[in-house]
Amino acid sequence: MAIINLYNQKKWHYDWTLILFWLASLLILLLSFHQQYFAKIEPCSLCQWQRYVYFLIFSLSPIGLIQSYNLSVRYALILIFLMGLCLATYHILVQWEWLADRCTMTQKIENMTDFMKMLEQPRTSCAIIDWKLFGLSASFYNAIFSVLAILCLNTKITERLGLCLKDLLIRKLRQQKRS
Repeated sequence: MAIINLYNQKKWHYDWTLILFWLASLLILLLSFHQQYFAKIEPCSLCQWQRYVYFLIFSLSPIGLIQSYNLSVRYALILIFLMGLCLATYHILVQWEWLADRCTMTQKIENMTDFMKMLEQPRTSCAIIDWKLFGLSASFYNAIFSVLAILCLNTKITERLGLCLKDLLIRKLRQQKRS
């Protein structure tokens, strides 16, 4: 039976980028729930989907602090931020009315029960901007944050791969000198 020693310093990789992403996602989730439950601003379905992105970031970032999972978590976070960027961009285009608002489109109604079900479902339009800061919606800030996060993660990965290649080249040169 193997017990993983989590207190071993070699197991941990104190990656401040991942810690920052964890804290930022926590703050974003807390603010969004504050807006929903205390400020009584109901989120649309695209806003809720953007929350799922931050739930994934919040839950995955701490795993990246374990040395052996750091690079894999970084790649996964890049994909998650890309997904968040796509959702935020789509939401922005709906808000600017360049794309149709699919949140409030009605389904095909065949009988009276379908009509009653449709009326019972609360729907908040994705085109309505309920919250702005400096004239920009929360989706716009999500898109900016996603782009910056992707650039930051790519920089760190490129730097890390460069160091790995440098170490490999140094080992090769040392082996050649010995032979």
